[in-house]
Amino acid sequence: MIKIYKNQILAISTSILLTACQLDKQSTQVAPVAQSTQSTQSTQSAPPSTIQPIIPQSPIEIPKDDSKVLAKVGDVVITEKEFERRLNLLTPFTKARYQSPERKREFLDSLIRFELLAKEAQNRGHHLNPDVQLNYKQAMVKELMRKEVRNLVKLSDIQEAEVQAYYQEHLDEYQRPLQIRGAHILIQDQVKAQAILDELLALQKEQTKENEKLKDPLVLKKAFGDWALKESLDEESKGKRGDLQYLVKVGTQPKSRLAQSIPTQAILDALFSLKEVGEIYPSLIKSEKGYHLIQKTGERPAFSRSLENVSQEIKNQLLRQKKNKAMESYVDQMKKQVEINIDEKALSEMKINLYVTPPSSSDQLMDPSQLLEDDEQKYLEGLGQTLRNALNPSNQPANGHVGHGHPPINP
Repeated sequence: MIKIYKNQILAISTSILLTACQLDKQSTQVAPVAQSTQSTQSTQSAPPSTIQPIIPQSPIEIPKDDSKVLAKVGDVVITEKEFERRLNLLTPFTKARYQSPERKREFLDSLIRFELLAKEAQNRGHHLNPDVQLNYKQAMVKELMRKEVRNLVKLSDIQEAEVQAYYQEHLDEYQRPLQIRGAHILIQDQVKAQAILDELLALQKEQTKENEKLKDPLVLKKAFGDWALKESLDEESKGKRGDLQYLVKVGTQPKSRLAQSIPTQAILDALFSLKEVGEIYPSLIKSEKGYHLIQKTGERPAFSRSLENVSQEIKNQLLRQKKNKAMESYVDQMKKQVEINIDEKALSEMKINLYVTPPSSSDQLMDPSQLLEDDEQKYLEGLGQTLRNALNPSNQPANGHVGHGHPPINP
């Protein structure tokens, strides 16, 4: 989601930079940073004014507004198109309120009030505020991403061969056999192992209902884990209370498996014969390492999703990957056109104040990569709501209902 700084400055200031036709050149210039001693790139750079667009497109042309002028506020004109643009930011239900000449006049009055406030904010120098300029840059980046960068990769660019290859490479995500999670206790001495098993089976009998269901599997899992911590000779699983993680009955075990504690087929057969989570196998299982006590601690059902069923999902995933890669390539090309210097020493010595109250979620800095997603509408809604709250003196509710005399303000 595109995020804006609504708490750090008046929303009026933000909207000035989004709606003003021109800014004074001085307001858009940032003081040059002293060149550092360490450079991440040593390429010869052209002056900023000569940097060419990365995407070979014709310059953006602002559509000419030749519609009828409804009002003038100093040197600012409010046309029919601008009136409609602002009105279209409202919901259809709210727009329906502005059909009569009286209500249209109320809405026009609110636009005039907005322009007056914007002009006054600029006269007071709010457009020079660093946070206002940051929001202005964010708005420009948003427009660049929405109109140009996002078209670098399209869904139609994803080939069926790529989808099939991805499916095969991630087959474990779409097809999975039954998995059982188990725990074991490895004891060298058979007599000792049998004594522990008898004690655990006695507890299991106490915890079994008449319908052969366990009353509380956690009781048995805790008792089994305690014995594993105390007596098991398998050092790899001992610290995990005997946990063997999830296993399949035949074939290659899941990648998350413990490397050394791969159970024998006899152990797997015993584990998969258990019905309930918490249940303990009634006999010892012998291996070359000793005697094993086995318990079932979890279960994952089998599932299978065909390529046909997940094709669109995979295409979307590949599209995200390609967009991210295209974004990185796009930025890399821009880096080649400008010299970038980083003062690593200053960066490392910079102190971060951990006790500053973090901004709310809507005040976080924008991540340009998020602009590749379909969230433009959310951005517009958030910006419109911020301006409505800040500029509407009648404190009208967010849903656009009219209060005492003025329609809601929209950017």
